[in-house]
Amino acid sequence: MKILLLFGVCMALTATLAGCGRSNPMVGNWKIVPDESIAKEFPPELMPSGVIHFKDDGTFVVSMKRGKLSSMSGTYTLVGRELSMTPKLSDGSSSTDSPDKATLEPDLSQFVIPGSDSNLKAVQF
Repeated sequence: MKILLLFGVCMALTATLAGCGRSNPMVGNWKIVPDESIAKEFPPELMPSGVIHFKDDGTFVVSMKRGKLSSMSGTYTLVGRELSMTPKLSDGSSSTDSPDKATLEPDLSQFVIPGSDSNLKAVQF
């Protein structure tokens, strides 16, 4: 009987640990990468670059350089592959505009930056 109980406990722990994978694929740092087509339009020092840091609490921070360094923050949601990002205004309140939307690639490793006309993408690293 003790062996069956021990086996049951081991199976329960195994099932629990198997479910400990990353539940939110957005969490972490994503590099902002310009499309090759715009590389000819900007001198290297003005080429857009940066990082988006998505947190597990549903917030994000963008640090971007395009000649000068700028940053913004906001909230996000991910439903399936559909990402919605709502930036915060300069006073700290959330924008009342419709959220910026993007669709992640099927492997969830990258997406086109909303509003960039497909010229910038974010790639998880």
